[in-house]
Amino acid sequence: NLVTLSALGTVGEIGATGAVQTNATTVVFTGTGTGVVAITEADGASFAGTTGSGNVTLVSTTGNLSVGGDITTTGNVSLTASAGNITRIAGVVRGDSLSLVAGGSDGSVGSDTLPIYTQVGSLSFAANGQGGVFVSEADGINISGTAGNGTIAVASLAGTLAVTGSVSSLGDVSLIAYTGDLLANDAVSGNNVLLSADLDNGSVRSLDAGVVNVNGILALAGHTIGTRSSDSLKINLTSSANQNLFVYPSAASESVVYLYGPVEKVPTYVGGGSVRTVVYNSASIAISSGGPADVGASQPALLVITPVDMSFAYSTESQKWALAYDWGQTLRQARTSLATMVASGVQRPDWTLDSYWAQFFESLTPAAAGKNQLNEVDQKPDDEQNRE
Repeated sequence: NLVTLSALGTVGEIGATGAVQTNATTVVFTGTGTGVVAITEADGASFAGTTGSGNVTLVSTTGNLSVGGDITTTGNVSLTASAGNITRIAGVVRGDSLSLVAGGSDGSVGSDTLPIYTQVGSLSFAANGQGGVFVSEADGINISGTAGNGTIAVASLAGTLAVTGSVSSLGDVSLIAYTGDLLANDAVSGNNVLLSADLDNGSVRSLDAGVVNVNGILALAGHTIGTRSSDSLKINLTSSANQNLFVYPSAASESVVYLYGPVEKVPTYVGGGSVRTVVYNSASIAISSGGPADVGASQPALLVITPVDMSFAYSTESQKWALAYDWGQTLRQARTSLATMVASGVQRPDWTLDSYWAQFFESLTPAAAGKNQLNEVDQKPDDEQNRE
């Protein structure tokens, strides 16, 4: 059943002295001016509505809280599913700051195919158990939050994506700024971690004491990765396995990445351009130059760290170059697909673009390292195999 709540005075408030209690399937609200909106649903419902500059607080005590249409204010928005998930049917959540809390036993925020659409300045989130967090932001965002064992996947279609409070999960973490910088200004922790900035002009770096804690595979991509200054990114390798480092920079200015952790061996490869520096526990690691003399500005900078020892599959410079080229092209394909969909009028490209990043990680598994990628090297056109 539908419940409609409207307060149309100069300062139209809904639940200002105590949250309005509902038991509905759909709740639509309208506040005005500085009027706040506070609604508590008993058994799960979809919400949509607007107010001027007042804060919007929506709670579902049981069941799922669904974004059923636009939820808009210039104030702050808080969505809480105390014992369920936060889902999206339609609409965008707009406001200054946004809090998303899914308290179910495996409480999730959005899904890989239906992420929560946002246009906010800052986001804090909390998922539970195996529940993940999937958010697509319109124009730049500051984020922080946790997800238990679930996947965290946050993308900003424009502007800078900045980690301003810790972001952590025992699962995988993917943070993507498609057309801006990725700033890891606080800790990012996960199993496999992907941090990606604009491949043409963006950088992956830290303006503060940011550090990335990674147990499995780490991939960083952008036009530059770190800089030769205090905003270089620091990486803590938590796995005791051998770490294999691949660096594929563009012809941009020299970058520096700091590595900390149980690195037993670090075979390194650079795809051309200026010499890059990797610092491990304050000691510089020499990176041998190889590949083409200059990869050119059309290729992204790429750094991958993996516990998988792939030296058996990529023993020659040609094979290493082909692997790095494949990774670079995968990133380029994702960026091109996004641009094509936006140009065709798709306001929010389908989150299945994330499949490119899934393929990226899958290419680093032992099976892929020994079979799939090596076969791709053999099948590469001669002009690409000979660019070394």
